[in-house]
Amino acid sequence: MKPWRLWSGVATTLLVVLAGCSGGFGGGGSSVGIVKGTVKVKGKALKGGMISFTPMIGKAKITAREVQIHKDGSFGVKTISGTNIVTVQPAGAKAPKVTQEITIEVKPGENAQDLDFEG
Repeated sequence: MKPWRLWSGVATTLLVVLAGCSGGFGGGGSSVGIVKGTVKVKGKALKGGMISFTPMIGKAKITAREVQIHKDGSFGVKTISGTNIVTVQPAGAKAPKVTQEITIEVKPGENAQDLDFEG
């Protein structure tokens, strides 16, 4: 057996055990929330692009969950419950520029969240 396979298996097993003992993602009993809503910029639906949810566990940022914004401005994403930093990247040459971040609280289960960015 190659040494890297052994260590890979040991590391994977350790991560699974630690995640199971901590009660979910990142410790502290975090669970999954599903966020559905509409993205607007200055009150108008954003007609495409990407929206990112970056969960915060303590002071640490976890890998962002990124999904497409539909033509009607709607989106749906699964993310870790708790504090999430939300950013958008509009698509298209005529799309508004958005540099703002919005911080939201995601509860376990379904969340309805319409987001209006200032631009």
